[in-house]
Amino acid sequence: MIIDRRAVAHKLAGLARPRARDAVSSWLLLRALGAVYLIAFVSLWIQLDGLIGRDGILPAGRYLEVVRRFAGPERYRLLPTLCWFDTSDRFLHGLALAGSLAAVSLACDVVPALGAAVAWASYLSLTLAARDFLTFQWDALLLEAGFLAIFLAPLDLGSIRPRAAPPPPLVLGLVRWLVFRLMFSSGVVKLSSGDAAWRGLTALRYHYETQPLPTWVGWYAHQLPAWFQDASVVALFVIELFIPFFI
Repeated sequence: MIIDRRAVAHKLAGLARPRARDAVSSWLLLRALGAVYLIAFVSLWIQLDGLIGRDGILPAGRYLEVVRRFAGPERYRLLPTLCWFDTSDRFLHGLALAGSLAAVSLACDVVPALGAAVAWASYLSLTLAARDFLTFQWDALLLEAGFLAIFLAPLDLGSIRPRAAPPPPLVLGLVRWLVFRLMFSSGVVKLSSGDAAWRGLTALRYHYETQPLPTWVGWYAHQLPAWFQDASVVALFVIELFIPFFI
């Protein structure tokens, strides 16, 4: 069997010729990302006053004033947020509103590129102003995926179905690279953490009752037999450490 090394190299770099199904998957990804953005904005919006409002736990205005005093002109590079214009409660709510409308625009495929850009700028601005409240890995993931979505989204008024033209190969490759890093690093970090439970394949015997954001479903999952929990860890490592190479 003859192997085309150049084709393999392009595939690994994400530069292979886009396939017809890539247009469909990209269209679905953008719609789903818009929905995730909307959930993120609305859930933050209803908590803004108590978290970073003028009388909140960590007021954004006080924080940015300290940064302005010590960082000077460098503050714009260190914290590229629209909150430098204003940190009033009204402005913060305006950012949440703009982000929510942009998320709906992206989810409904109405001027998707503009919607992706506004949603990303709004969420980045609120993330940098919110500090400790938005420093989780899913916030960083949403921002990175959202940034790529700006270039993945078509520059048109929208459509009710996927475009015939495939997405840009470079952007498509970066999206695949993001998914690979997310999945593969999730598996690597478990094995490199030094936690004997992961290496011994027993971690899920305790995970559901100690996870940071427990749910009622977790209680039922915790009741499953030990052999099933251990087998689930094996399946998890297969998914996170081997499947990503087939993306």
